[in-house]
Amino acid sequence: MPFALALGGVALTVDPEGPCDWPADLLAYRAPGPASAGASLSPVSARLTLHARPGWRNPRLSWESVQSAGVVASPAITSPIGQVETAAAAGGSDPAGRYDRLDLAFDAHGEADFAAQVDGSDGSLEAAVQLALCRRLLPVGGVLVHASAGVDAQGVAWLVPGPSGAGKSTTAREAGYARVLADEMVVVRRVGERFWVWPTPFWSLGRQAPLTFEPAPLGVLARPVKASAPSAEPLDRAAAAAWLMRAVAWYGDAATERADVFALACEIATATPRCVALSFAREGSWLTAVQHPS
Repeated sequence: MPFALALGGVALTVDPEGPCDWPADLLAYRAPGPASAGASLSPVSARLTLHARPGWRNPRLSWESVQSAGVVASPAITSPIGQVETAAAAGGSDPAGRYDRLDLAFDAHGEADFAAQVDGSDGSLEAAVQLALCRRLLPVGGVLVHASAGVDAQGVAWLVPGPSGAGKSTTAREAGYARVLADEMVVVRRVGERFWVWPTPFWSLGRQAPLTFEPAPLGVLARPVKASAPSAEPLDRAAAAAWLMRAVAWYGDAATERADVFALACEIATATPRCVALSFAREGSWLTAVQHPS
């Protein structure tokens, strides 16, 4: 039976067919759910049709292409989007909006209509939702970002993008935020003249903080740097945009789409009130020490 997910200001209707192992955190964002206050947005909708079959493997990928591309061939694929392979890498065509990996075949039919074949595992389901969200957000000034984010006592969101191992989860856990939006992936989207950060159900394993549902205005964009003591030094906005661009979850090869993503990353860095190089330690709260510029 179809159901709707409320993610990043997008009402994503999911129409599943076949057995699906839905992650509990993802289902917590089913609509109608907890109200999302603070950001006034026009309704944006999309639809994702899912066909799930246990044990299914993507026939658009040959075994040789999987091996040469380094795509995990194990039945247990837990990384949601991290190992997406385009059809071009497999030696076939690469139409816009088509993405392939062993447990997932995804196709975009326009800005708001998507279809996916999956094996029904939680990883394949999360990946399909993330891919649909990525493509629906870009036309309305939004991106899904590999980042942790939290809200300080003043209600301002701190965005800490970065690849695996950069310290996203550590900064979220140790910051001392009033609330954590997520420690792995968040939505950043334009609302009027500024950008807001939305929580998502996409966390690293072993989530300890409670899920949250309300967005917050983006106030600080931080590039994390592991150190012995906390500090926040001004970061050039071009460097901030480049760092953010590396963390945007986008897997299309079309030049125009890449250009749109880059332009939006630059706009986010330019519009964010404060961009910093954030030094943090593995343990201990750092937010109070770096919250106000010297």
